[in-house]
Amino acid sequence: MSRFSQLISSSIIVVLAAAAFQAVAADHTVIQANKTFVDGSTPQDKLDAILKDEAVAKAATLETLTVKKGDTITFKNGDTVTHHVFTTGFNEKQEPGQSSKLTFSDSGDVIVRCAIHPKMKLTVKVTD
Repeated sequence: MSRFSQLISSSIIVVLAAAAFQAVAADHTVIQANKTFVDGSTPQDKLDAILKDEAVAKAATLETLTVKKGDTITFKNGDTVTHHVFTTGFNEKQEPGQSSKLTFSDSGDVIVRCAIHPKMKLTVKVTD
């Protein structure tokens, strides 16, 4: 194999590997707790405090989440009350303990709300 052929083969492999790396979608979790959206990586002891205290809940509110096109967010109702998570093309009533998944296929800003609790609002920034 000539040096030129080796260079072309190596370049093709690098391009294919980069494309495969970019194609991997990520999963994110958002928890509803005390009528607010919070980051899914919040430790349980902090979630317990959020559920008990509205001031703690307000301070922990997740207002914006940035994801990539193709990523999925799992909305988990970690609250003691029913929520109704919705946005364009997504409308899910959730009893306590239930989860729903939403995959973002287009870039741009997506507003996610709770139909029951109008103060609950999350902006999802979907990037390419």
